[in-house]
Parts: sequence; structure tokens; C-alpha cells
Amino acid sequence: MSRLLSILGICVAALACAAMTAGALAEEVTLGDVSFTLPDAGWEREEGKGSIILRRTWERDKAVGRDGTGAAIIQILPVTNMTDFDASFDQLFALFPELAEDRPTVDSQGKTANGHDIRVELRCCTSMEDAIVSATLAGIAQGGVGQYIMLIEMDLRDEDSEAAEDAFAQIVRSVRFSSDEEAFALTLPEGAGGLEGVYTTLHSSVVPNVFGGVDFVAENRVLALDPGGLFSTIIPAGTIADHCAHAPGDCGTYRLLGGGLFSSADTIEMAEVVNDYGILELTQEPLRQANKQLIVGEAIYIACRLCRRARPLMGLGAMSGPRAA
Repeated sequence: MSRLLSILGICVAALACAAMTAGALAEEVTLGDVSFTLPDAGWEREEGKGSIILRRTWERDKAVGRDGTGAAIIQILPVTNMTDFDASFDQLFALFPELAEDRPTVDSQGKTANGHDIRVELRCCTSMEDAIVSATLAGIAQGGVGQYIMLIEMDLRDEDSEAAEDAFAQIVRSVRFSSDEEAFALTLPEGAGGLEGVYTTLHSSVVPNVFGGVDFVAENRVLALDPGGLFSTIIPAGTIADHCAHAPGDCGTYRLLGGGLFSSADTIEMAEVVNDYGILELTQEPLRQANKQLIVGEAIYIACRLCRRARPLMGLGAMSGPRAA
């Protein structure tokens, strides 16, 4: 494992290599004009020429069946001038030929809360020095400048892998290209808000099963609306604003469009955070309000006055059974 760490710790094929010196982990750092928020504990930090490397190892206890050592490296690469965001992204993954040939396990692309292009790919897995290795690359572009951040996991499992991925996602969400930008925050659009309450809808679908047939799956989906323009897809323990600040992947913003002097809005525009990297997806759906219902597109949401007493409601699970193909 130590040899593998030294191999992977060479600044991703010399893109950022310099004399590396260990430093104390700071919460806020700036490379050039780009600022980041780093994890608050558990990571060793090294600095190079315009780059930062964070390292962490996990020792496993044989008594609980978790023998050996796992490790992770997060590398914040130097800011890159570029003409083609996607081409530059692909070139970085090409430095790992074993992984570059794999189809991405996660492939997300969209906009950040600050309006920048963002792309994230996870590629898994390959064997290096008898360790199972995966790599996740995030690229954020603004005005011909690209910031790339890479996570490399080696023999990580379960909660250890989750801890590394959470730290990586925190850094990606925090990227700011100027002093007037904020670390990830849901910025309310003009005219945001106008609805309030907790609503539920039953979503059903059929999915293939291992027996060659299909299963019927039903789940209860939640839409908690704040009158100021935030929404959450689970019922928070406190306010929606507090919940969204700590769990952005559950949240988004909305505003009502259309209507006129004598009619209510007929469209809802929703910007939803689709993953922990802070990627936003913008949609517009027809909206109708009737009695205690919200009809969003084809989904009928029913007001749930008792839901606030449940902690928290994330869905009623699934009901399934084999059916003919």
C-alpha cells in the first residue's frame, strides 16, 4: 500500500508536481483566484506549485472482519486555461489508461449554484499493486478557465469510502472563482416562492426482475415547500432552510410562472440539486392547484398535515411481486 500511495501521489502525472511539504490543514484555502473549503479533520495536507494534495488512510480491525489498510487521495490541480472543457477533462482521465477505458459508473453534467459548467465522472475499478482502485474526477469551468479535482480510492469499503467521497464532494461544492461568490448555496431566482406546505404523491413503476418477469414498485414521494422559494424532497427535522444548508442533495428552489391579474400561476420552475456535488437540474412543469392538491405535470400531490409529526418521511418503501413479462 505504501508503494501505491507513492505512485499515485506524484500529482497525477506531473501536472502539479513541485517540492511537496506537509502543512497544517486549513479550512479555507485559495489557489490563484479560486477558493475552496477543505475537510475539517482526518486528512494530511501537502502543497505543491498551485496544487493541494490531501491524504488519508484507514486501518481495519480483523476482529470485525475488516483486515488491511485503505487509503484515499484528493488532489486539487492547478487552475487550467482551456478552450475545450470536455477535451481537457478526458485528457486527465487518459493519464490512468486502465480506468480511462472503463465506462463511467457516475456521469453527471450540468450547472453549479454559481452558474458554472460542471462535470463529474466516477470510474471503477482497476487493480494496481494488489489494491482495488477507483477514481472520481470533477471539473468546473468558468470563462475559459477550468478547475479540476480528483479523488483516488484504494481498497476503501463501506463507511470509509463514504467518508472519502463526502470530503471530496464538500470540496467540489465549495469552489468559488471570485470573492463575490459563495460556497454552495441555493440562490433564489427572481420571483421565487409562493407555495407552502408538505405534499405527498404515490409514484409507481414496473422494473425487470432476476426471474425474467417484472416487479411492481411503489414509493411515496415528498415535496416540502417553503414560501420563500426553497423545497425539500424529505421532511426536515427543523426548517427547510436549515436542512438545505446541511443536506443540499435533498433540496432545490422553485418559482411560479404564468397566470395574470385574474388567474393563478400555471407553471412551476424547479431547480433541483441532483447529487452531493451540487449539480442543478432545471425543469418546468404545468401546475394546477385544486382544494388540497398540487398537480405538477402528471403527478398529483396531496397535502399532508400530519407529516410534520413524522421524523423524517423519506418514502413508504416498495411493494413488489412477479408479473408476466
